[in-house]
Amino acid sequence: MSTWLVNCRLIDGTGSRPKENMAIEIQGSKVGRIVSGNVFGNEVMAGPQDQVVKLGGTTVIPGLWDSHMHLTFFINTRQDFARIPDITLRGARRAMQFLAGGVTSCRVLGDESGVDFALRDMIANGEFPGPRLFISGEPVTTTGGHAHDSSGIECDGHHEARRAVRQQLKRGADFIKIMMTGGIMGAHEGFGSTQMTPDEVRAATEVAHFAGKHVAAHTGGAEGVEMAIKNGVDTVEHCYALDERVVDMPAFQATLAPNL
Repeated sequence: MSTWLVNCRLIDGTGSRPKENMAIEIQGSKVGRIVSGNVFGNEVMAGPQDQVVKLGGTTVIPGLWDSHMHLTFFINTRQDFARIPDITLRGARRAMQFLAGGVTSCRVLGDESGVDFALRDMIANGEFPGPRLFISGEPVTTTGGHAHDSSGIECDGHHEARRAVRQQLKRGADFIKIMMTGGIMGAHEGFGSTQMTPDEVRAATEVAHFAGKHVAAHTGGAEGVEMAIKNGVDTVEHCYALDERVVDMPAFQATLAPNL
C-alpha cells in the first residue's frame, strides 16, 4: 500500500527548476516513484488500496535540516520542582513544532536532564511525533564555563573531561559537544574567552573518536577556533569572531559543516 501526493509542484533539492503537476509515491518512510501527470493515467496506475492525496498545486520539498538547535533552550521555570516536567513537555512541543514546519531532522547540541535522549528514542520508536534527532546530550564544560548553570557538565583537567564524555556515550549520545569558549549569554564571560585547555580538548576528542563519534565545539573567538582545529575537533559552532589567519588554515573549512 502506497500513498500518492498528486497535483503538486516539486522542488527536488538538486538545483533543478520546479516541476509542475507531479505525482509522488510514498512507500512507508521512503519515496517510491516520481512521475509527471495523473497517477490514474497511462504513465502509472495507483493500486486499489493506495491512498491518494490531492494537493491542488501546492509545493512539495524535501524535509529540512536544522543543523544546530536546542529543545530546551530559553525555557525558564519559577519552581525547581517543576523544572524537569516543564522542560520535558516544552521540549516535546518544540519537536512537534519543528516537524510541522517541515524540519524532519535536527542536530541537537545540548539539552538538560536527559530530555533529548528520551524524545529521540520515543520519536524513533514511533511513540511520539517529531523530527529525527541526532543528539550530543549534556555538553562538556569547565567549572564556571559556558552553560555551567544550565545544561553543561563541569569538569577540569583531562581526566574529568574523559569521564564526562564517557558519561554521554554511556547514555547513547550520537556525538559530543564541548564548550571551548564563552558565549553571548553568560554574566561573567565573553564570547572570545577561551575556557578549555588543549589537553582537555584532546582528551575529549580522543575518547569520542575511539567510540566512532564526532566532536562539536562551541567556539566564539578566533583563538578557540584555532585550538579546536589543532586538537582534533570535527566541527566548530558559531565562530562569532574570526581572523584571516584562522580562516586561511587548510583545516578550517572542513570543520564548518556537520559531519554526520
